[in-house]
Amino acid sequence: MYFQQITTNKYLEERIFTSILSKDEIADAASSELASIRRRIRQQSAKIRESLQKIITSPSYAKILQEPIVTIRSDRFVVPVKAECKSQLPGLCTMSRPPAARISLNPCPLSTAITNCATVYGRAQGDRAHSCRALR
Repeated sequence: MYFQQITTNKYLEERIFTSILSKDEIADAASSELASIRRRIRQQSAKIRESLQKIITSPSYAKILQEPIVTIRSDRFVVPVKAECKSQLPGLCTMSRPPAARISLNPCPLSTAITNCATVYGRAQGDRAHSCRALR
């Protein structure tokens, strides 16, 4: 008797299906704030990657880099630097591996940009939870 009185809410159903892509992923369209945050993350990440690419391809840094690659450690872009050369590239040491004599370093000129990107990423995580609550 009561089940027959229940009607579907097409608007809510559509919002749920367009906002939740999977159990682990919320769509940018879930909220304008989330879309804006993710857009800023993509833009900032592209700038950081471009700057890091210049560092790892620079002949002047070739002798201090363990490998000419950019990796992500703890949500931060880093370059692997030979431990004995870490003073030649000012930056924030994010990880050290004694057996390999290698450290992961946020190059100093990029540390602020990398920190800002990590901060915006943290906001995106918070807005993701907010978007889920808004669908209730």
